[in-house]
Amino acid sequence: GDQIFISASYGAGATLLRFDESKPEVIWSGDDILSNHYATSVHHDGFLYGFDGRQEQRCHLRCVELKTGKVRWRKDRPGAPEGWATPMVFRATADAPGQIVTLGSTRIDAYALDTGESRWWMPVGSTGSMGIPVEQLKKIGEGSPNVADAIRSGDVDIVVNTPAGRGARAD
Repeated sequence: GDQIFISASYGAGATLLRFDESKPEVIWSGDDILSNHYATSVHHDGFLYGFDGRQEQRCHLRCVELKTGKVRWRKDRPGAPEGWATPMVFRATADAPGQIVTLGSTRIDAYALDTGESRWWMPVGSTGSMGIPVEQLKKIGEGSPNVADAIRSGDVDIVVNTPAGRGARAD
């Protein structure tokens, strides 16, 4: 093609250029469209999909119309606020609806290409949300109510002890 999309964070913003025989022409430009920090945006069927904003400051997933620079949708990602990897377009079969799949530090998320609606997610590590509600409980020696009280009352389905430091392994 004759177009190139360039983007950077730190106030630089995004620009779509068209090249002809003489010089580049700015099609659209702005810092409020799709300012990529580390992750590169991807192009699919006339739209750009990528993370807008600084990764460590709760970046947002966006869909931008390539032709106009208009933001089609923006998705906040409270369960996965950082987005360091380039998003991927995924289609299970030729007639299945497309999804934009993002890899975060603790989970993989998929969103509908046309609306940004969350489709599914799964954990990729033990340091983040695992898809089930959890509650931290006091140990027996830390006062009441504690883990033993919760077990006796039937309020607990499973206990996972996650020790921190050398001394905590003796609990």
